[in-house]
Amino acid sequence: MRARELAIASSVALMVLLLAYVINLGGLGPLAPHAVRSIAKAYLEYAYNPWNHTVSTMALEVVTAIVWDY
Repeated sequence: MRARELAIASSVALMVLLLAYVINLGGLGPLAPHAVRSIAKAYLEYAYNPWNHTVSTMALEVVTAIVWDY
């Protein structure tokens, strides 16, 4: 039982290291940038209405637009 647990732990650790290496090389394609893009910034600025709580940045259109922008 001990050898089996050691084999599982070793394979999980190896998989994590290989996946980190592939991500570091850019093998999974471009990742999302750390900065907010201009279209997302515009939606966040103009969609929030503090006087009308039914219109907010949580609206489905705003969330969908920001997600599809990335």
